Amino acid sequence: MQILIRQLDTPELQDILPLAADLNPGIQTEVLAERLKQMIQCGNYYCAGGFLDNKLIAVGGYWIATKFYCGRYIELDNIAVEPEYRSLGIGKQLIAWLEAEGKRQSCDVAILDAYTTNTRAHSFYKNAGYKILGHHFLKEI
Repeated sequence: MQILIRQLDTPELQDILPLAADLNPGIQTEVLAERLKQMIQCGNYYCAGGFLDNKLIAVGGYWIATKFYCGRYIELDNIAVEPEYRSLGIGKQLIAWLEAEGKRQSCDVAILDAYTTNTRAHSFYKNAGYKILGHHFLKEI
């Protein structure tokens, strides 16, 4: 199985919404679409796509920025693979591409968040060399 991984162009970003909805089942598709629009307008959101026979089957969003605690970073966001293609190594290929992009952009580290209930993702990221450094807190305001 030959997977092509590449950065998505801005018009292609709408194609990530079904996979984003799969990762965020409690959020309406219209809300995700509006949030994606706002993320694109910020100008620092990017996304890689994994393609099999020109079909988008995996996505990995990312942000590049700098924080005091870690320096310049690539933040991986909403990594998802179509359910029927999971456990075939596509996620590993996508993470490798994203980490290489981080290196290309002079990042010191790769960071990410995973829902506390997504234990499958926890295992995946630990196996990929990521460690849990802290807790991510959220408060609605």
